[in-house]
This record gives sequence, structure tokens and C-alpha cells, in this order.
Amino acid sequence: DFISYVTCVIAWGRSKAENKIKRVSDLLHRFVVSLEEHQDGNKKSSVAVFNAVLSVCHHNLSPELLAECFETAQVAMTELRKAKGIDHDQITYSSFFQVVKDGITIGGRPARSFFNLIEDEFRFCINDGYVTRDILMAFCQVVPKIIFAKYVGQHEDPETFSIPKAWSRHVAR
Repeated sequence: DFISYVTCVIAWGRSKAENKIKRVSDLLHRFVVSLEEHQDGNKKSSVAVFNAVLSVCHHNLSPELLAECFETAQVAMTELRKAKGIDHDQITYSSFFQVVKDGITIGGRPARSFFNLIEDEFRFCINDGYVTRDILMAFCQVVPKIIFAKYVGQHEDPETFSIPKAWSRHVAR
């Protein structure tokens, strides 16, 4: 069940194994296959597996693992978007944008496809009502100013921009 997968993902993420991110990615793929085979599972709780993968990516950001963490975060978001009956939540978006923001500060530039995913996920985050100040700041730090301006306006400061209520309607306060 999803609890077993979350436990294994976190255990691999905390391990000292050199291939731990690959192992986490393999577990995610195995979980996705199990979702397709067992349509009667607890879909609402299944988002926890994807969130655990994103958490592992965030907590393992280092120059050596950066590319793998970016790739695994991308796979997690893409697979979650394809999974029927499983919705992103506040933890999903926060974890994803932490990986992006912290990964960029470590000195990594994601591939162009990942950059497109960042904008897509921000748009989904707006539509789902989970935009927080941290997510807005991460998005601002990662994308070119012209893309940020497309969402908030030409001369808006992300620290003082008033996030519309519709953008954050599901954020737990």
C-alpha cells in the first residue's frame, strides 16, 4: 500500500547508498504501475508517495545528485499529473518548488523541458489554489522576469505582491 511505498522512499532517501535517487525513482515507477493495476486503492492518500519522492529530492540536493534530483522531481510531477484520481496538494507544490529553488541556488540549471514544467506547475498551482509566498518567491527566482511579469504584472515585487485569494484558496493557514 502507499504507506509501504512512502516508508521505502524515505528510507532510501536517508540512506548513504550512491544509487539512492535511482532507487527512489524505481520505487515511484513501481508505485505508478501498481496504481494502474489496482484501481481500487486509496487514491486520496496516494499523493503521499509522490510527496515523499519530492521530499527526498529536496533533502538530497547536492552538486553530485542535482541532475538526478531534478529529473526525479520532473518524473514525479509528470506521473502525478497523469494519475487518475490523485490530486496535488499544498505539500506537493511546496516540495516541488523547494527542489527548484534550492537546486538553482546550488548552481544547477535545469534542462529546458524542466523549465517548461516549472511554468506549467505554477499555472496548475494557481488553478488549484495552493500558491503561497514561498512558492511565489521560488517561481520568481527561477523564471525570467518576463515570465514572472506575465503572471503578476510588470513592476510587481514578489515580496509585496498581494496574492489573489483565488490563487491561495486551499492553502492551510
